[in-house]
Amino acid sequence: MNSNTITDPLIEENYYPIMPVSLGLTVTENSGSRIVTDLLTTSGIAYSKLMGYGMTDYEKEEGYIDGPFALAVSIETAGEGQIVWFTSS
Repeated sequence: MNSNTITDPLIEENYYPIMPVSLGLTVTENSGSRIVTDLLTTSGIAYSKLMGYGMTDYEKEEGYIDGPFALAVSIETAGEGQIVWFTSS
């Protein structure tokens, strides 16, 4: 969990999010009028299994996508609003 006004209360109270079957996002550098801030990220040893709920094991296999990934982001646009996106229900 990265420090941000959204996550700081969770960090201070020692809460930990549970993000089952999350979609891993790869965030590129900010450009133009938008600012993307990673709120929750995986470790560098994370990998993506593309089967979602159809997976039958948790082993890493050839062809999987290596992390780290963002699991929650805040997207702000210049004066036009903010989106907070969590990639798990």
